[in-house]
Amino acid sequence: MTRDEVSKEEVQNAIQEVLQKYAKRLKKKGYGAFAGAHEIYGVLTEEVDEVLDEVRANNNELFCQELIDCAVVCLFGVASIRNKNKLDAARALLKK
Repeated sequence: MTRDEVSKEEVQNAIQEVLQKYAKRLKKKGYGAFAGAHEIYGVLTEEVDEVLDEVRANNNELFCQELIDCAVVCLFGVASIRNKNKLDAARALLKK
């Protein structure tokens, strides 16, 4: 089976939607990092449950919005973990 090609324009549009949602998340909740992997997983699990709800409802637009929410959680999760790793490394150096 051959898959349809996604246009570069649609990829760029999707990225822009994620970035816009990410900016809204930061404005609303600030830059306070997730506490760790367990919190990230918990928040992502809630979002994935909402994705499944929209799959079952056969609502493509809300399905897409929930996928965007998942992407935002993933991006902020990566940023939180990377930030924690840098802070942990700096703290370890200070203890020497």
